[in-house]
Amino acid sequence: MRRTVELGWATSPLYDSLMVLLFLPVLVGLASMVVIEGPAVHLCKWAGNLSYPFYILHWPALLALQSVFKRIKALSTYESTWPYLALAIALCATHLIQRYYELPTRRWLGVRLATA
Repeated sequence: MRRTVELGWATSPLYDSLMVLLFLPVLVGLASMVVIEGPAVHLCKWAGNLSYPFYILHWPALLALQSVFKRIKALSTYESTWPYLALAIALCATHLIQRYYELPTRRWLGVRLATA
């Protein structure tokens, strides 16, 4: 049984325009004024470092896992949970890539460009 959600006005161009031109800039402006202290600083730095690589990897992970679940004919059985698994896989892959590829490459480039 497949459920559908009626979004109504949330799919209109006016809604999109208001979100992009008004709500999101205000949200970003308010968030930029927050001072983060204590242990949350490390979590925020970690999340900030992973944000772009995660942005790059989340869609391929979703498509790959969707393909796997279609092949094993389990997509309808795990309809509500497989996207979370794909995002968890993308997050783990992002962390590994950040730690073992991106950071060493940045260090190497920093040393190489500093001596040039």
